[in-house]
Amino acid sequence: MKFHLQCSLALFAASAQGFTTPSNSRSDVFLNRNSLLVRHSTALQVENSWKDVTAFNIALDKIAEQCGNSKHPVISKAAECQEMWEDLSKADAEIKPDTISLNTVLKAWNRCCGTLSESVRTRKSIPNDFKRSVDVYTPRDAATRATSLLLGQEDLLTDVGSYNIVIDTWAKSRVPDAPEAAERLLKRLLDSDSLEPDTYSYNGVVDAWANSGREDGLEKVMQIFHHMEGLHNDGKDIKPSIRTVNAILNAHAKLAMKYTSPARYQDKEFDKATICAAGAQKLLDEIKLKYEETGDPDWRPDVTTYTVLMDVYSRCGSYDATKKAEKLLVELKEEYEKTKDSRLRPNYRTYTTLITAWSRTRSPESPARVEALLAEMSNDPATKPNSRAYTSAIQCWAKSRDPQKAKRVLKILLDMKESAKTSGNKDILPTILTYNTAIDACARVRGEMDEQMEALKIAFAIFKSAEADATVEVNEVTYSTVLKAVGFLLPLGAERNKVASVIFEKAKKAGAVEFATVKNLRKCVDHEIMLQLMEGVADKNGNFDYGDIPASWNRNVK
Repeated sequence: MKFHLQCSLALFAASAQGFTTPSNSRSDVFLNRNSLLVRHSTALQVENSWKDVTAFNIALDKIAEQCGNSKHPVISKAAECQEMWEDLSKADAEIKPDTISLNTVLKAWNRCCGTLSESVRTRKSIPNDFKRSVDVYTPRDAATRATSLLLGQEDLLTDVGSYNIVIDTWAKSRVPDAPEAAERLLKRLLDSDSLEPDTYSYNGVVDAWANSGREDGLEKVMQIFHHMEGLHNDGKDIKPSIRTVNAILNAHAKLAMKYTSPARYQDKEFDKATICAAGAQKLLDEIKLKYEETGDPDWRPDVTTYTVLMDVYSRCGSYDATKKAEKLLVELKEEYEKTKDSRLRPNYRTYTTLITAWSRTRSPESPARVEALLAEMSNDPATKPNSRAYTSAIQCWAKSRDPQKAKRVLKILLDMKESAKTSGNKDILPTILTYNTAIDACARVRGEMDEQMEALKIAFAIFKSAEADATVEVNEVTYSTVLKAVGFLLPLGAERNKVASVIFEKAKKAGAVEFATVKNLRKCVDHEIMLQLMEGVADKNGNFDYGDIPASWNRNVK
């Protein structure tokens, strides 16, 4: 049975993804000319640098490991790995790089790609030591570099593991056309005379489709899943497992996330997310039945299975869906207590997912349930909460109607800082998202005047704390949320005009004026003050085009 992927040889040969290589197949085609000059003398001395190829590979691996850590200049580190590999390849030395060497360099670009992708998602910058000038800036660039290197060594040092690493790199890139890039590499394996794809190859393509969040992603991953089942039934050494199922569940989660993303504003489609959850639950039920019938450990659901399905339910934003997620946690805990199998032990991601589900549910039960879950997490070393769990708890309080919620979120912030101080765990420290969410919770307080004034004071205290926190950087969301708090909590008048003006001037100076900043400013100040602060950008009616905002005002908006 042959897997007919929807890609043609013409498409495969397209150079848009960097899949073509020159006739001489130079793998360093993208390296900057300056770095080649710097490396010339180094290459002449490589012969005496390494005892044997094993020593070389160990040194290479140490650098490649750093490419998965956002605290390191990952692009430069990955380029350093490739330079070392190329220098030894060209040197007149007895030892030469082997397949392990090549795969280690590919892993460096793989980890670099994953780190870059995560930095895009979290909007965190990655350091650059400027030691190497490399034309890699994005996850796509890293995946393209890995692909070029792979194809430059095709039929020389590559094995199926080499292809699997690059397929996984495209999956980690999360770019819209990553699935097609991964499929082209799989097709290359299928057409090879010396190599054959394995289970990891197919799982990598499933991951690429799952991470894409595309509308056709679910259909594609199910096609691949059933094809893998067919190959196994035909006696091929390819078999889907719970690892494959977890990737398919992840495809459900990514699609549900797309339907309910905050960016969709009023166009959120919770009904479609609910359909995704129903499909994911049906898949789990089928896999549980398959495991019961066969006893095959490859089909046994694990903690990832339950956690990802809980994530799908968390996207639905409904009480019923959240209760179903809660039921899954109870079931998982029971299975772990019964078997003591570490693969079934709930972890901090499992609990954080459920806390997030409650934070998206507008239920009077939500705050109490979240605090109970946080307490449960704190009592188990394996589930200690991190900043994301605490931030979700703050989001939960923000949506509640409790007029004392500003005090609650302040306490959570103080607890985070104290826990980080006593434990030395920096993962507990508030992020800028934590601060922004806490200020937003204060802005949402509705109650007596004294309660609103107290909430405003707490909002300003949190804002000042964020400004003084060296581990975070105040951003455009911070300023617009503080203005939102001023507009909701401080009565109309001269004092509100003055306070809002100071905040807006801070935002301008920081280059952090976004559309929401001006929108919230308009709700805070009198018309005349608005025109003064906008410095002629707005017309006499206060209308403005965001494109006319001076570049210095929004230079740091991400």
